[in-house]
Amino acid sequence: MLLRAKEVREWRSLLAKEGHFIDDEVGLTVANWWDYNQGQLTLEGPPGGGKSQLAIKIAKAKNAPLHRLQCFRDLGKKEALYDWDRSIQNVITQTSIKNGEVPEDINQIIYHQKAMVRGVLTRVLLDPHPDKVLLIDELDKIPSEQAFEALLLEYLEENAISIPETGERIVSASGKPPHTVITSNAGNGGLVASLSQPVLRRGAYLYVPEPSLSLRQVILENNAPRLSKEFIRCCVLFTDQINRIVRLVKRIAISEIIMWVGKLQLADELQGIKELSPDIISLTIFELVKNTGDRTRALAATKRALTWIQSQKHKDLLQLDKELGYGVIDDAMAEVA
Repeated sequence: MLLRAKEVREWRSLLAKEGHFIDDEVGLTVANWWDYNQGQLTLEGPPGGGKSQLAIKIAKAKNAPLHRLQCFRDLGKKEALYDWDRSIQNVITQTSIKNGEVPEDINQIIYHQKAMVRGVLTRVLLDPHPDKVLLIDELDKIPSEQAFEALLLEYLEENAISIPETGERIVSASGKPPHTVITSNAGNGGLVASLSQPVLRRGAYLYVPEPSLSLRQVILENNAPRLSKEFIRCCVLFTDQINRIVRLVKRIAISEIIMWVGKLQLADELQGIKELSPDIISLTIFELVKNTGDRTRALAATKRALTWIQSQKHKDLLQLDKELGYGVIDDAMAEVA
């Protein structure tokens, strides 16, 4: 760690400028992955915890183009690798026949480059930028990650794609492999269990937990700078308590808290909100909790949560982090923030 302390600080500073805050462990992993670029960076953790944003902010911090492959149940070769446009194939074939330009191998016409529809991985390889970033997002949405891995195995292991129809092989136009990030909301090592060891060994892996209370305070202050620190502290503790004391279908994630606090900041500017009250929560809860049943249960627990917050006034967030089992924000993080 000491050998790369400077690089870790640089990464933390770069990402902080983009509004994304990381600790030393993440900073060290990102620094090693970026510099050596041997395999993908796999990020696993609960939804809304900032995994996708980390990839997006890395690309932004490095002024690098971002290519995003959003995973879904029926994702296949067409979206990921390539496909052929039949209408263009027909036009090329008919034109060639009409002009008497039919080669011995008809595939040279049928599978002409002009008829290829490039998928995300093909486009990222053909991108000439040396620091291009590929985000393969929410891999857990595909029923079988192993089947998906088989589809992408050549890219993941060799940073190349073979086109059997033409006998060609697409490699990185820049001569450098893309920086590839894979995210998954599976949690508890679910992705690690499903991906093959050869792929995992080649890349870096990080479990991204829910941010600590003190880190949430930093994140929210950055996103809603006009709200007081005490008000934001109440928002941090309120949402944490709702997650703890209410059996929610969908836990409140940091991404939703950011949106909620943004709305509260706007309401504060319009109406001058002084404290987080049951009325304010009732008026804005739809920004925080999307499920109707969850919303009802959260509102029913509002007074209990606010009463608990009042009872913890004498404790700072670092102390509460320890008591509630969160990783504690360090002094270096506070300085960056």
